[in-house]
Amino acid sequence: MSGVRRRPWDTTSLIASGLSLAAVVAAIATGVAPRRWWSVACFLGIWLASASYVIVVKQVLRRRALRLRSLPIQPGVRLTRPMWIPLREACALIGIGAVMAAIPAAIGFASVGLGVLLTVAVIGLLIAATTIGSARGLTFESSGLRILVSKAQLFVPWTSVISVEVTGPDHNRSSNLRVAAPRQIIASLSPDTRRGRMNAELLLGLGEPRGEAFHFAEWTAGLDAETLVRAIREATGAGSRQAN
Repeated sequence: MSGVRRRPWDTTSLIASGLSLAAVVAAIATGVAPRRWWSVACFLGIWLASASYVIVVKQVLRRRALRLRSLPIQPGVRLTRPMWIPLREACALIGIGAVMAAIPAAIGFASVGLGVLLTVAVIGLLIAATTIGSARGLTFESSGLRILVSKAQLFVPWTSVISVEVTGPDHNRSSNLRVAAPRQIIASLSPDTRRGRMNAELLLGLGEPRGEAFHFAEWTAGLDAETLVRAIREATGAGSRQAN
């Protein structure tokens, strides 16, 4: 069985939600299921909608990554991650919450199911909106990379860049920016707020080697990891050196 290719979870979720919703609606229409199961159908519909969003965004991101590979990064423009990207994770969690909500609804406690779904939805949206441990934006400048953390900024001169590379598994790529004098870069934080420093230190702590590199999660600033690494290498001249 090791040679059997497993179906991705998001595809499985989409198929399961569609079949479940169709089965419940058909059961209600034929009188097999009680009329109160319409609340179950609603929750399953939310599951189907969430699973569909996850699949659509996955395909859009795949095309976006291919398009970005050949596009230059405009200097002086702050790049940020569109909100529809992290909503993918929120929708995946909402889908799970909808399944959990359908269970009490099926035995007559639709209000309990609604409470479960709303709780999970709030958690998912908070996770999507959080900026802890991530850069809110990047600006490529002639002399370096400006990183937006919380409401503060820090500056990485191109001359301080030692290396940059793509890390992590295929399904969760990230970028690792190793720098010289990381403490001086952290000291460039402006304004030097407690929250901004915490986020900057966390970015530095997640890098490899720890405390010497900044970690950028996939789709930081709306860029896939490969594009971000390429752009930094081109800005520092490393790309042309490698080509030679």
